Amino acid sequence: MADLTTEQKVFLIEKYYTSGKSKTAARRALQTKYPDESLMSESTISRVIDRFLAHGTLHDRREDNEGRPNEVTTPESLDQIEAYFTANPHASIRHASQELGINRESMRLILRRFLKWHPYKIWIGQALTQEAMTKRVAFCAQMGEVGRTGVIQANKIILSDEAHFHLDGYVNKQNFRHWGKENPQALDSQPLHPQRLTA
Repeated sequence: MADLTTEQKVFLIEKYYTSGKSKTAARRALQTKYPDESLMSESTISRVIDRFLAHGTLHDRREDNEGRPNEVTTPESLDQIEAYFTANPHASIRHASQELGINRESMRLILRRFLKWHPYKIWIGQALTQEAMTKRVAFCAQMGEVGRTGVIQANKIILSDEAHFHLDGYVNKQNFRHWGKENPQALDSQPLHPQRLTA
């Protein structure tokens, strides 16, 4: 249901006071003046009058910008967050919020809505040397020959569960992000056989 116009609200309040503070009489007067209106419900009339008596205004409180002031999105905090992520583009929001003393959700909101930054994923590419490519071609040829001669049968290969512990700064692209206004097109080259311990 649509709300009353400002003109209708003013008329309603005037009739409320001239009729001896009677909501019913004020509603009837409003319906008489605006007979074609379909928004003269009892709850609407009561809400407008109660709001005027409580707050001295005809507008919704949400229109008056009343309430708790926004203390986080100040120009100083925006500059502080932008400077931090410019210097540390790979930092997580959780770590940055602990360092700067700003709520994590507020920081995410500032980065996305106000600064227009985006968390970009890093690309993972295999670092292939000429020696590695030569070995790969030789291995494929060897395995093709073994498959043709029947030395190894595919249904006789046993695979077991294993876990790899990387020792050379392996990057997990699932939780690695680069914060910025533009995609840095970051590519992390990793060796074919990284140093790792398998258990």
